[in-house]
This record gives sequence, structure tokens and C-alpha cells, in this order.
Amino acid sequence: MDISCVENIFNSEDAILLAAMCHQANLIFEEGKEEPILPKGFETRYIICALGGVEEPEAEVFGFIAESQDEIVMAFRGTDSFKDNESDQDIYQVPYPFVKNAGKTHRGFTCIYQSTRDQLIRELNKLSTTKRLLITGYSLGGGLSALAALDIAVNTEFRDPIVYTFGSPRTGDPDFAFRFDQTVKNSISIFNVHDVIPTLPAQAYPPPFTEEGLYYQHVETDYPLSFQLNSIARNHFINCYFKNLSKMNPDFTQRLCAKNPGFCPDTEVCIPFEGICSENKSIFTWFKCLERHDKEPKLTGRIVLPGDPQYNVARQEFNTFFNRFPLVIVFAQKTQDVVNAVRWARFWDVPIRMRSGRHNYEGLSVVDAGIVIDVSEMKQVEVDHKLGTATVQTGLRDFELYEILGSQGLVVPAGLCPTTGIAGFTQGGGQSSLSRPWGLAIDNLLEVELVDANGNVLHASADQHDDLFWALRGGGGGNFGICTSFRFRTRQIDTVAYARIDWELRDLSPVLRTWQNYTLPDADRRLTPLLTIASGEESLLLMQGVFLGSAKELRRLLEPLLQAGSPQEVTIEEIPWLEAVSLIAATQPTSPEPFKSVGPFVDRLLPDEAIAKIRCFINNPPTSSVSVFFHGLGGAVAEVPSHATAYFYRNALSNMSFYATWNTPEGAAPGISWVEDFRQAMLPFTRGVYVNTPDLSIKNWPEEYYGNNFKRLTQVKAKYDPKNVFKYPQSIPPACRILQK
Repeated sequence: MDISCVENIFNSEDAILLAAMCHQANLIFEEGKEEPILPKGFETRYIICALGGVEEPEAEVFGFIAESQDEIVMAFRGTDSFKDNESDQDIYQVPYPFVKNAGKTHRGFTCIYQSTRDQLIRELNKLSTTKRLLITGYSLGGGLSALAALDIAVNTEFRDPIVYTFGSPRTGDPDFAFRFDQTVKNSISIFNVHDVIPTLPAQAYPPPFTEEGLYYQHVETDYPLSFQLNSIARNHFINCYFKNLSKMNPDFTQRLCAKNPGFCPDTEVCIPFEGICSENKSIFTWFKCLERHDKEPKLTGRIVLPGDPQYNVARQEFNTFFNRFPLVIVFAQKTQDVVNAVRWARFWDVPIRMRSGRHNYEGLSVVDAGIVIDVSEMKQVEVDHKLGTATVQTGLRDFELYEILGSQGLVVPAGLCPTTGIAGFTQGGGQSSLSRPWGLAIDNLLEVELVDANGNVLHASADQHDDLFWALRGGGGGNFGICTSFRFRTRQIDTVAYARIDWELRDLSPVLRTWQNYTLPDADRRLTPLLTIASGEESLLLMQGVFLGSAKELRRLLEPLLQAGSPQEVTIEEIPWLEAVSLIAATQPTSPEPFKSVGPFVDRLLPDEAIAKIRCFINNPPTSSVSVFFHGLGGAVAEVPSHATAYFYRNALSNMSFYATWNTPEGAAPGISWVEDFRQAMLPFTRGVYVNTPDLSIKNWPEEYYGNNFKRLTQVKAKYDPKNVFKYPQSIPPACRILQK
């Protein structure tokens, strides 16, 4: 190493300042601060948010951009969470994606940087290129600094960034290091010779670790320090790097820290560790342990544990393809049981899943080695006839709610499947057989009682926690808390006109072509049309619908459909509402079974090309039973603006659901493939996916489920669940804070 070259680049004031900046980057993550403490003259311009972790990454704060009159500082923090450790250990390499022919880089670091890169560059480009750009990072953040520096030097007007890293691991292979060193001329890698992190990853992992092996090399230029504190942790602390750098320029350090209280790191820990096992003779430690045990929240309600006779039944989902084993299942009997369960789970750091009707398509309401908080035994209903409202606990299933209210001549638009729980159904939007005349379930929702991530009971409505109320109407179940009751506006209902028309499957094309006209904006909204197309062991082409009018009017309205193909059976009659709902429920899956399903929206009339593809898929079932189900929308649903609630796809004409089930284990793979291939084939004719039909194979799920509402949903999440306690695959992550100044 050419020491004179290093000395020409190295500036002690820069190094000391940037070590403290890295410390502040760690603090805003550790302490959840809105922004870092900065030296006088600097202001925070942007908080850097990225996805940490490997298989289930989560949004975390990784640093910030600050600006003064003459300088811009981009600071990245070090490893500080379990997800960060996952990323650290993901040492496989990927081609560096931002500069051609720049070698390969550490996959864990690259995925973090790639998740924030576009927004980071946009924010940086808002600032003046006449100022010095200092990029700094500690530990993992050193790797992110190297990735960012080469990208910025090549792809922005900031051609000469100055880079200081502290205790940085290796970031890429020799090709990356060469390209970095050729491009980023002002780079200093400060490391303690007793710090183990800069020795990682190893320089070589030869085959057969991977087929070609993995090779790592540090970027230039090394600047060694030497402090031996007899501790792997202390030898790596940014606080201790700061302390040792401060010795090079104590006057500058004293002025910096005195003028800026809270900016400099505390260095009291930076003394040699004694290195012996402690012998604590004080009983105080034991009392603290016992005190923690005494404060352990207690689970209440009906508790089911592994080994209990009812455990296997209690853990079963409606989709039997999934087979998960929770640590404990709590069947809450009242809201306090939910409160206690959340607090217990937080105390023991146990994953939480919430459940109402067990109908999550991907089985996400149960989790291995976690707690399932099940509200299905909370079924109280209070009707206020004077106000025209019903307050219902969230353990009710769709048909139970219909029966209770229907006996009083009332209705709240609930689902088609009789056993779906109203909690998840409602939070996803709630499409029903009354959607066109009366809107979605959420359009009739007035107030929500919810247990939040801290075990507090909140009430959300238009008058209180209105941002949370907005998110709960279409944001999907399980994201913001556990809903324990809903207050709905009720509608009066008694006798309705009901239609059922059956055809042979060969009439699919003319029937579907005609049926979809009943979903157009000028169609009679008193009818919500449904259409089922099925094949396999049984074939079915069936239209059903509830009409808020007379049978005579309905028959006249359906005349074009009666002329389509050759109807085999026709029923158009006036019957009690509950009887009509029962007839529709009878055509839905009623017993648990293995299945795959997903439901995209149709926002324009399907052309003949799309109908031909539907016919092709239906005529080639790979399993015992496949189907596509069309649910007419529009009408009152479309009258609500897309941003008024979290349910975004208000202008859809219908929702179509592909469904495959199988009666042998060998049928799973072809059934799942059939659904995915069908969804892909219909992408040119559909837009978005109903969040109540989740599909983990969808990569761009934020846009597919939530459209332009996703960003606001993440902001609500950050406010009410900033630590992402309620998380699962494809759950809404909390937004990072973006400061506009």
C-alpha cells in the first residue's frame, strides 16, 4: 500500500465528521427517530429506506442524506437487525446491475441497495452538483457505500464522490474492485486491524461451494487503525472508530462535539473488555429475571396447544393444501382476549397471525411456530333500529350475519360463500350479490374496533383515526391490527327477484359475450349478475343474480341473456331474501379442500380473443375440477372515487376468479400451473387483482392489489404499526420517512 497516496486523500476532519454521521444513521434506526442530530449548518434532505433480509425482506431505515452550504453527506448505517444479518450472510454474488462490465457483487448488499436505488438517485439529483458529495458507511453500510459510489459516479453528474467507510466488509469480486478503483478516485476504507468484519466475506470460496466459486476483494484505499479492546464487538463499534480517529485531531473533535450536543457518539464503552466470565453475587439480577417473568402477559380465551385433542382441527384452514403448525391458537371470546394475546406475542417475540373464517387463499392466517389469534367465537350482534346500524363482532361468517339480520328484515352486503369470515372479507372490500345497488361492504362500514400492535383498543371511523379507517376499507386483513367489531349501516330487505339460468358448456362464448353487458355503467344496477363456468368431473355454465325489483321486470331485463345459446333450465321468481342467498351459497365451495385461486379485475368488455382463451382453458382441465367465476361490479361500487378508500379498482366491470382443485396429491402442480397460466394469459384483458384473492406468485403485488393507493397504505402502516408486528408474505410494509425541506 502506498501510504503517501493515502495521506494525500485522507482528511482527519472528514473522517471524524463522517464517523459521527454513521453513528447518527444507526441511531435513527435503533431509536426510531424522525431524523438524525446533525452539526449546525446541515439539514436532513432524505431518509433512506430499503428492504433488508433475504426471503421475506422488510422495509428498514438504512441512513440519510444531509446537506450544508458546501457539502452533501450520504450516510449508511451498520448491521442492526436480524434482517440485516440475513443480508450480511447472503454472500452469493450477482452481476452489478448499474454499470456494465463491473463484475459481481455481494447479493445481500446488492438487493438492499437495489430496492432503494431509484428513489435515492432521484433525491440526490435534486441537490447541487457544485457541492462536495461525501458518501460514508459503517459495517454493512460500507458495502452499500461502495455500491452507491460507483453507481453515482457513472450515472449522475456527481462524478467525483468522496468515500469514507469504517469497518466495511468486502463488497464485490476483483472485477468490481478494479472498476471501482478506476472510477472512484477518492475512496478511503478505514479499518481496525483487530476488527474481524473487514476480513469478511473471505477472499475465496472455491468450488464446490458454487460451481465457479466466489471471490472477493476490497476496494481501495486502505487506511488502517489499531485498537485492541479484547472484544469482537468493541473492536468493530463505530463509537470506537470515532474515538481513535479523534486522537488525530482532538481540537477539531472537541469543537465539533461541544457545538453540536448529541451528535458525537458516546465512547465510554471503548475500553478493553476484561475477558472473564462474570460472577454476579448480587441477588438483584435474579430479582430482575423474576420480575420479568411476573410481568409476562397471560393468555386468556379458549387456548389450544399442540398435543391437545382439538389441535389438528383448530389449525386446519379452508384451503387444505397448506399444513401449518402454530405454537398456540387462541380462540378469543372477547376483545380483552385479543389484547392479551397481542401483548403476550410481543412479550415473547412470537409471530402473529389473525383469523376469522380460515378462508385466506394462501393459508396465511396460520403460521408455523407462531400464535394464531382467532376471533371466530366472537359473534355478538347489536342492532340499533332507530339509527339503522348494526354492530357485529368479527367472528361471524357471511351466512350467519345474513340470517341474524335477515330475521329482522335487514341486510349488510356480505359475501357469497357462506363460511367466509366477515373480518377479512370486509377489510378487502367485500364484494356481494348486492354490490351494484348498495356498494361494497366497506361502503356500508361506519366504524371499526381494532386491537393495535401494542395491544391497545382503537376505534376508527370518519371522525377518529380517519387515516386508519381509510386503510381498513380495502387494505386487506392482517395489516394494521386485529378487528374485533364492525358497525355497519343496515338496509331493509324482504322479498327479492332471483334468477338462475343454466346452459350447456358449448354455449360459453355467446353467454359470456352477452352476460358482460349487464356490468356496464348504463346497465340496471338493481341486478348484480354472477356467472360460473366449470369443467372437469362436472361441467357447469350458470348465471345467477339477485334483483331488487319484481320477477316480471327481471325477466324482461334478462331477455337478451335468455336468447343467448340454448338455456337448459330457467328460474326467475320472487322469493325471500334469505332463500335467494342460500341458493347462491349452494353453488360456492362449502367444504375445506385443496385449491389454487386468484381474482383479477376486468375493466372493459372482453373481446372475442379473450373469450376464446377462456374457452380453451375451461375445455382443458388438468385436474378434477376447474372453474372461472365472474362477479359483476360497477353501479354503486364505481360511484366512490378510487382514492376515497383503499379499494382502488372501483371502475372494474367485474372480478373474475380462476379456481382449480384436485382430489389427489399429484393434481396440485398441474392445478396451480393452470391457474397461473390462465392469469398470465388474461393479463392483456385485466387490471389489478382483488386483495381477498392473494397469490404469492405475483411479483408486483403492491400495484396489483392496491394500485396508486399503496404508498398511502405504507404511510398508515408506519403510523400504526411502525415495527411491522403484523407481517406476513405480501403484507403492507411501513413506509420510511421522507423529509421535504
